[in-house]
Amino acid sequence: MNPEDATRSVFKVLARHVDLGQSAKVRDALPKQIRALWPESVGV
Repeated sequence: MNPEDATRSVFKVLARHVDLGQSAKVRDALPKQIRALWPESVGV
């Protein structure tokens, strides 16, 4: 399994189950390189 694909899948699940404001806080707390894996079309 590709680690980047797995990370993106986790982010999609988080964005689907956590409200928009909270998911933005989660994303913004991530290091820049990991934050870049957050799908643009998902929640933030």
